[in-house]
Amino acid sequence: MKYVVNAMEMKHIDQYTIEKVGIPSVVLMERAAHAVVSEIMKEVPAGTLQDRLCVVLCGKGNNGADGLAAARMLHIIGMRPVVYFPGEGRGEEWRTQYQIVKNLKIPVCDLNGLEEILKEDRAGLIVDALFGIGLNRGIEGEMAQVIGMANQSRAYRAAVDIPSGISADTGEVLQIAFKADLTVTFGSVKFGCLLYPGSYYCGKTVTADIGFPKEAYDFVNPRFFTRDASEAPVLLPERPANAHKGTFGRLTVIAGTYNMSGAAYLAALAAYRIGTGLVRIVTPRDNRGILQMGVPEAILTTYDREDFSLEPVMEAIHWADAIVAGPGMGINSCSKAIVRAVLQEAICPVIFDADALRIIGDSEGLEQQLKVSHVVTPHLGEMAALSGRKIQEIEEDPVMAAREFSHIYQTNCVLKGARTVVSRSVGRDYINTTGNSGMATAGSGDVLSGIIGGLMAQGMSPFDAACAGVLIHGCAGDLAAKKKGERALMASDLAEALCLIR
Repeated sequence: MKYVVNAMEMKHIDQYTIEKVGIPSVVLMERAAHAVVSEIMKEVPAGTLQDRLCVVLCGKGNNGADGLAAARMLHIIGMRPVVYFPGEGRGEEWRTQYQIVKNLKIPVCDLNGLEEILKEDRAGLIVDALFGIGLNRGIEGEMAQVIGMANQSRAYRAAVDIPSGISADTGEVLQIAFKADLTVTFGSVKFGCLLYPGSYYCGKTVTADIGFPKEAYDFVNPRFFTRDASEAPVLLPERPANAHKGTFGRLTVIAGTYNMSGAAYLAALAAYRIGTGLVRIVTPRDNRGILQMGVPEAILTTYDREDFSLEPVMEAIHWADAIVAGPGMGINSCSKAIVRAVLQEAICPVIFDADALRIIGDSEGLEQQLKVSHVVTPHLGEMAALSGRKIQEIEEDPVMAAREFSHIYQTNCVLKGARTVVSRSVGRDYINTTGNSGMATAGSGDVLSGIIGGLMAQGMSPFDAACAGVLIHGCAGDLAAKKKGERALMASDLAEALCLIR
């Protein structure tokens, strides 16, 4: 688990480390600069810097001081740094680092000199240390011109902590932003490095440990965390050697409608692939034949669309250890009655997905029946219907949208997107970083619902199952993409790739 922080949280962590723990600011600065140079040397292609300049763009604050220290370290290892800065910086650390640069006779250039270097393609590396995580305004004037020139250069580009022009809190581009090949961020990854479009501008992001102690994080208590792919196998439920199928839970998947059996198939398949002992599919009678062939392991409970009765559905609701409701159900009198029944009668954890979310969003008062044992899994459009907010507003700040919804309705919210956010009513929330564009395909969400439902049926709490499920779903997508390519990826490939996570 790794913390994700905003600008204010990181500032408080930094202050606590300096003022309460007593680690001098200049020590943290030295470690930061060393981390930047070390990561650059690992990543820059061989021969890129041979007989070429390393341009370091330094601002007036501590980010600029980090850049000055990095310029000195590049000089020490035999590179040819040139420093640009727009005027004398602020603070004792900046002046100290600049004096060292002067003592070592590292060249300093102004805007005209920088323009000449970049136009003549003399730079093999550009290091961005203009603005740090505290930037909260649009970049204009000379700084915008500098970033524009840097982005047009063919040099390898590295950013210190976060690319200049990216909001550390939202990933928003503040008019113009440095486009990095590598970003070395310090202590904890920032929201702006994870969320789009900021993530796009970061390139490869490396989080460097520069010495912030655990006590500083405990004091600040960051609100979000993330995990990487290496943690996925550890999150899977244990499988005792003396177990039987009942040990691994009973999942009811209420899904599908006429001519829409695929969602039920994918959710059930994913649930079995994640280790669920028994899966029961509740679906219209029309789907019986194809589902018996596609998932013969599943128990089928069917209902007649024309002569509908809730009785078989209720039996399946009470049988389950967890329920998935909604994939491919359509919007009709049967599906509406089923969603209401699940909300009112289910005493086990429930995932509401797809059409179930549309029914809840369109029916006044149903969202009030959501519980802490429930998980909703909306995409942007479904979230707009549920929350009454505009899609663009949600897209600009998905973290806040998910957090507000889960707090208002006291439930768990999985807001799906390029960076899926998992929020709960109380406690630290999760941002996912696994997955790829190939997963933007029909049925991908059905697989996710099956994974989360299967994990809940095996005894995981709704929030833990949602976090683990989103991580594992993304890992499966990445594994499948390596085999099939992102362009050719299908939802069934995701379900099959679950076999590789162990």
